[in-house]
Amino acid sequence: MHANDAQIVRVYTKRKDATISDQTYPSNQKFVITIEAEAGTQVFADAMDYHIRVVVRDLTGMSVVLDPNDPDAQLKGRIRGADQYWNTLDLTHDFPEVPAQGESKEGHVYQVIAHLTVGDVNPNISFAVSPLFCITPALP
Repeated sequence: MHANDAQIVRVYTKRKDATISDQTYPSNQKFVITIEAEAGTQVFADAMDYHIRVVVRDLTGMSVVLDPNDPDAQLKGRIRGADQYWNTLDLTHDFPEVPAQGESKEGHVYQVIAHLTVGDVNPNISFAVSPLFCITPALP
C-alpha cells in the first residue's frame, strides 16, 4: 500500500467476543461485523477524516438487513493518535451486534459490504466484501 492510501483490508462476521470469523449464525443469536483497515504513513501523519459504512444484505430475501445510514453501521473520526478508534496505522473495529434474525430467515444467505472514505477533497475510497454466511435453525 502507498503512503497516501487507506484501505479496508477485510470485513467479516463473528460471534460476540470471538477472535475468528464464522459462516453460520443460529436465527436466535446476534452476530458482530468486524472490519480491518490500514492507513498509509502520510494519511496517518496528515490526520485525515474518515467515514466507514457497512451494509448487511440478505441475498436470499433480496433485502437490506442493516442500512449503511443507520448510526450503528457507521464509524467516523480522524485518523491519528487522538482518535478513539483509529489511533495507529492499523484499525480493527467491531460494530454493534446485529440483532438475531428470527426463524423466518433460517436458510438465508447473507453478505456484508464495507465502504471507507478518507479525506474530503478527492477522497480515497475503498470497498471490501465479506465471505457469504448463513442463518441456521435456532439453538435451544
